Amino acid sequence: MPSKNNSAFIKRHSRLTLIAYGLPALPLAAILLPAFIYLPTFYAEDLALGLAVVGMIRLVSGFFDVLTDPLIGMMSDRSKFAMGRRKFFVLFGVPFTMLGTWMLMVPTGNNIDYVYMLTWSCVMYLGWTMMYLPLTALSTELTLGYHERSRLAAYREGFTAIGILFTLGMISYMGLDGYITNAQATKAIAIFVCATLPLATAIFMWKVPDPCPKKCKKKIGFYKGLKIMKSNRPFRILIFSYLLNAFANGLPAILIILFVENIISGEEHVGPYLLAYFLSGLVGLPVWVKLAKRIGKHKSWCIAMVWACLVFAFIPFVGEGDTVLFMTISILTGFAVGADLALPSSMQADVIDVDYAETGEQRSGLYFALWGMMTKLSLTFAAGIAFLLLDWVNWPEESNYMIYTLYAGVPVFIKIGLVLKLWRYPLDRDELSKVHKKIAKMTKQA
Repeated sequence: MPSKNNSAFIKRHSRLTLIAYGLPALPLAAILLPAFIYLPTFYAEDLALGLAVVGMIRLVSGFFDVLTDPLIGMMSDRSKFAMGRRKFFVLFGVPFTMLGTWMLMVPTGNNIDYVYMLTWSCVMYLGWTMMYLPLTALSTELTLGYHERSRLAAYREGFTAIGILFTLGMISYMGLDGYITNAQATKAIAIFVCATLPLATAIFMWKVPDPCPKKCKKKIGFYKGLKIMKSNRPFRILIFSYLLNAFANGLPAILIILFVENIISGEEHVGPYLLAYFLSGLVGLPVWVKLAKRIGKHKSWCIAMVWACLVFAFIPFVGEGDTVLFMTISILTGFAVGADLALPSSMQADVIDVDYAETGEQRSGLYFALWGMMTKLSLTFAAGIAFLLLDWVNWPEESNYMIYTLYAGVPVFIKIGLVLKLWRYPLDRDELSKVHKKIAKMTKQA
């Protein structure tokens, strides 16, 4: 943990520093869209690997991605480099990310098989984790400020939304003159990522400090550390809530293409709704951050979930041709997701302070690694459960009740339960101030 003599630590960060901090998230976000939408179809159909093979490769590479999270997190926690322990991993991840992205999205040669796709998928995921995980962990160490952490998270997630919006817009523009192939889409994204990632990283390395916990000499064992983590009540509540909320958000994200094509119209395209959703989320980000400054992060997050539930209540009224109604729902729910992007990760930075006060060791890398694992597992569970249940009821041949239930009913049920649990969340601004006093006392004694 930085000392209070560190000016970058105690002052409100400049807008330029915040932009530099969030900028690498823009090209990193552009990687996610093709990985989930275009690449599976590209390799399964265009390159003739087949759906079953591509599905298995996604499963294996996803499992590899989950396993690397805690490894990278612990390595960055315990590393010591002159440039900074987080910044070193961000910089070191650039060549892995660029190489994996280009080889995976612009495959060359005649021997493009399952080994090729699996190898470069793992390289790309490894590079992405090496960059993004330390980037999120750094938000804990740049400031102890309760609200300043929300600003850091908002800029990072804001650039994430911009990256997704730009990618969607670029592909939509390329398709204005006619049909765009999966190969053309993935190549365009690969060029964009490889061109912007080095520049964004260079600005990040130049303007963003990486304060190291100089007075932290204590190292606790792995199993003892897990026991202390388990006793961290705010963390338990938060990670459980985040897992369920990510699952609730993942269901409509996974099902939106099926919902639009089969419920609204077979000729409808999902692109405009996704653009409206993410653009609205970007607009909503500063609103939720300002509200959090007034009433607290957890209450602002709860209000956003209530907002989403009220909007999702209109999903059962969406039918064939109801494009205006569904666009309105997309915009309003997108506004609520702005809170999901910024506030939970800012709260995560706070619970790490509780751990630091208990252990004397800054383990934000490990904590954010578990955060990343929960995100990936929630999306995996959402996809698996949703598709199994739809197949079980023989949809779309039979009734549409199951897709309505999964798309809106289950998310609303989960979010209402989370609001009841989170409204009395124990780590607010006043409680965090007590934790910081304990840390200050401990640091002086070190």
